[in-house]
Amino acid sequence: MNPIRIETKIALGFLLMFNLFSASAQIGVEDKRNAYNNRRFYARTARLCENSVLIQLAQIPNALRLTYERRLDYRFVVGANASLRFLGEEAGTVKSEAFGKFFVNKRAPQGLYVYADLGFAAVRNHTFDYKMNFDDAESTKIANPRIQQLISRSASFTSISSGFGFGFQNVYGAGRRTVLDVAIGYRNYQIPAKVSSGTVVENGLRYNAFNNNNTLLSTISPLAFRFGMGYMF
Repeated sequence: MNPIRIETKIALGFLLMFNLFSASAQIGVEDKRNAYNNRRFYARTARLCENSVLIQLAQIPNALRLTYERRLDYRFVVGANASLRFLGEEAGTVKSEAFGKFFVNKRAPQGLYVYADLGFAAVRNHTFDYKMNFDDAESTKIANPRIQQLISRSASFTSISSGFGFGFQNVYGAGRRTVLDVAIGYRNYQIPAKVSSGTVVENGLRYNAFNNNNTLLSTISPLAFRFGMGYMF
């Protein structure tokens, strides 16, 4: 047998085995790289869905608050909130807001964002404080220390609200389906004039210095905070 042909066959055999080994090794490297990318904080290897629903966990003790969002492009997300308060003095209060988010550093719906919203509220049994009007001549005649200088009254009303703030949102988990959203902002509620400018008369005394009593836990608190988790689809 020709020794050149034997050497040629041996060389071709080694070359074929080397190619197969190299291809297998490369596939292993690509698989590891993809697995690593899928676990990155901001993964880009999985397709992001367009819609999401979230439940706001921060409001669960006394209210049910849900959020729907839709991604428009790599910067903008729009959505709506709806809530029903079921515990406390203001039980029965219903609120809703439409909002828009602009993501400043990553592809929506991931990263830091700023937002603005416009909403409507049907508030039930909110407590307002009224202070005695000392400019009233009839009030100044009474020097009895037992006379209350501050009284509280509850009222139900409807209001338009507007707000703005900033937050952070991320999508993670199997298939990039789980959504985490944290935000804080400011929201202003327009109190109707019949409530804010009204006068309360008790025992012949007038109370009309108004305080809307918008504490942190009230439904018209100026601090808007949300911590939501949900699902993308």
